[in-house]
Amino acid sequence: MRWVISHSQKYSFQENGYEIFTDFFPSFTLECPAGRDLSRANPDIRKLTHNKDLAAIAADLLGKQSLRFAFDQKGLAFFKNSFLESFSIQGLSGGVIITGDGAALFFHPDAPLPELLSTEPFAAFRSGLLIGYCQKPLYIHNPLDPYNALLKNLGYNFGDSLKESTHPTLIRL
Repeated sequence: MRWVISHSQKYSFQENGYEIFTDFFPSFTLECPAGRDLSRANPDIRKLTHNKDLAAIAADLLGKQSLRFAFDQKGLAFFKNSFLESFSIQGLSGGVIITGDGAALFFHPDAPLPELLSTEPFAAFRSGLLIGYCQKPLYIHNPLDPYNALLKNLGYNFGDSLKESTHPTLIRL
């Protein structure tokens, strides 16, 4: 899969903080429970979350030279704050939400995601798979994040920089 991003799509992303691509993937069924870091145990999800073409489009839209995998999450019901305020990883660069019907919503970290996801045109993305990207990730305590302690299972403590082995670089332009 090789996508070319048009000037109008880049402009729209810069102006609005998000861009939707329809028919981005072939339709697929994502059979998994709600949760975070599902790709660590599910190779099918890992193929999506570690997709270099997806990361390359995000990097291009975000104007970043490189992006690392930060996390994945299915189930966004708790997501009531901004993207940057909702997770226990500092240094998030943006992300994408993909749906089973093949759509992808790329977003800037400052995009008003809770507001967008609460409107009908974005309903399909509420049950999608969110992939977060970062550059220099740091694990922080965040009481707003229901998965605040999850990275402790990988041996991290609050204040630790996240390692390449658990949060790999997906694209370097």
